Amino acid sequence: MGPEEQAATGTAGAGERDSIWRGVVLVVLGALVLCWMGFYHCFPILSADTGSHLAMGYESTLYPGRSSVYGLFIRFVSQGELLYLVILVQGLLVSYLLYLHFRSFFRSRLWRYGFLSFVLLVSLTTAASFHVSHFLPDVFTATLFLSITWLLFAGQASTSERIAVSSIFVFSLSTQISHLLIVPVSSAFVLLACLSRRVRSSLLDGVGKRWLLVAAMFGVGLVSIPSVHYLASGRFAITHGTSVYLVNRLLENGTLDGYLRERCRVEKYELCRYRDAIPDNFLWDWRNSPLYKMGGWEAAEEDCGAIVWDVTLTPRYAWKNLLAAVEQSLVQLFSMDMRDAGMGEYTWTMMKKHLGRHVRKSNFAHCVCRLPDLDSLNDSQRAVVFLSILLIAIAFSHAGLRKRIPADVAGLSWLMLSLWAANAFVCGAFAGVEERNQSRVAWLIVLPVFSIFFHRPVWAFIRRSWKGE
Repeated sequence: MGPEEQAATGTAGAGERDSIWRGVVLVVLGALVLCWMGFYHCFPILSADTGSHLAMGYESTLYPGRSSVYGLFIRFVSQGELLYLVILVQGLLVSYLLYLHFRSFFRSRLWRYGFLSFVLLVSLTTAASFHVSHFLPDVFTATLFLSITWLLFAGQASTSERIAVSSIFVFSLSTQISHLLIVPVSSAFVLLACLSRRVRSSLLDGVGKRWLLVAAMFGVGLVSIPSVHYLASGRFAITHGTSVYLVNRLLENGTLDGYLRERCRVEKYELCRYRDAIPDNFLWDWRNSPLYKMGGWEAAEEDCGAIVWDVTLTPRYAWKNLLAAVEQSLVQLFSMDMRDAGMGEYTWTMMKKHLGRHVRKSNFAHCVCRLPDLDSLNDSQRAVVFLSILLIAIAFSHAGLRKRIPADVAGLSWLMLSLWAANAFVCGAFAGVEERNQSRVAWLIVLPVFSIFFHRPVWAFIRRSWKGE
């Protein structure tokens, strides 16, 4: 590929690569835009789940189903003083990955303007800024997706960039336990998509070794979580309480009641003693839940594990559970609203204990500054996401458009859709439908649209078709 062709396509050749300082300015500007909701709120956004991450970061406490990595990230980045630095670093990581995507996949000399336009669009109309500005690891699901797609499909890139993005991938992977399921589930979706020869060529041709590299880094991330837990608490484990979470899912999807009525006649599960008094809030009802009457999460784990294993091996219960998981996954796929649930008593307690001088600022932000109108943002996000899905469907179903989409952009699009669906499946099936679990990545579906429709041959074909040529 010659210099003129490189300039025309927007690839990162010698004549087109950004200067370091121009790139830094663009990334910082993008980060500031992505953090706008935190600035509007006068303080980083806190939620009820923030407290557990603060406890894991400051007290080396292990919580069921959660990684300590994000709590340690808050502790060491902020140093207990600069809380805004946490969301700024989150914004910088997202902005940097988006910058690399536009430099690699945006086939136009105007790719820098495309980058800024995209950041403005998703920051002002979707949940991107909401999650960047949050003291929660949800933003790192987006950085995980962006790092995977760039590592697999970006063409020319420096060694330092690949090392940086690989590091972001491993760190992002380690911030949430659900990521350890999302990556393999998305890989399974990719294999299913590869049954189509056209999709297979986009996802596999020329990038086989990169898939192996991502798999190796996944292994590094898999080991990093128990390693961090061991250093922090002396316990080498990814998590605990998984079987308790799964029993709660059996309760929520209606399988547990029927199962206990039948099995408690022959099995001596401890939970059988409470089968007629299990509240809906099995996990967090400290007073009434049998979970705490049985001794808490760790004490109940063996009993719950036996129940989960028996359900899995009993065909009619396993089938019912599978159907419920699929249903919940489909509901989760388009449940993407933002909610201000407040920080809750436990988060307030952890803030007062470890970040005491910031409590007054947090209360002021919650009572005076507040958040912008989330209902309007939810409406705009739904419109943007559904329009993006429609445009992607048109692009890949129209023969004239499809053949003008570059292979790397097609691979990016298919993989992003697979990751998007895998996130909904894992969260819906194993954690239950929670809107924030999908809103954290919903805005990423806009990225393939920019990459496809701002490619010059695609745009030229649309103009010719519009004019009837």
